[in-house]
Amino acid sequence: ALKKNKHFRQSVKKADYVTVQIGGNDFLASLRAAYAESRGDTKLFHRLLEKKLAGNDAFKNLHAIVKEIRSLTKAKVVLYNLYNPFHLNSPFHNVANLYLPELNAMYKDVANSHKNVKLADSYQAFGDKQAKYLIKGDIHPTKAGHEKLAKIGLKALSHKHVHHQHR
Repeated sequence: ALKKNKHFRQSVKKADYVTVQIGGNDFLASLRAAYAESRGDTKLFHRLLEKKLAGNDAFKNLHAIVKEIRSLTKAKVVLYNLYNPFHLNSPFHNVANLYLPELNAMYKDVANSHKNVKLADSYQAFGDKQAKYLIKGDIHPTKAGHEKLAKIGLKALSHKHVHHQHR
């Protein structure tokens, strides 16, 4: 849509600010596919998951997506990283915590590589408080979860970037 949809591109051009939340469903799809294909073989599961995440377009194209937004507008951009979508009682909670810091490092790198792009750290904000921030038995935020995401988004928008002199 960012490349081809004229209406979408126009909306980005006219925006006062842009928020980007991308990759969550891709992470889940990779995880589910790796789990199904590994048939209970833990080592195979991790190998497949790493391969699927490395080959996933959403993660491979993160820089390009933000660069495209940047080319369309000078508006501030808030890039949300990925929160852990699994409740603490899920066997996938710890698995997600193994992979998300590495994926989220990429989000931070993308934010730092582009002018006027700020990171909203959903991962840190949600921490292990899925019971509070996620709908029971679901991956989507509760009202409190959405409020937390809005709060960190606003904080990222108001954050003044300080350039430190390195000597």
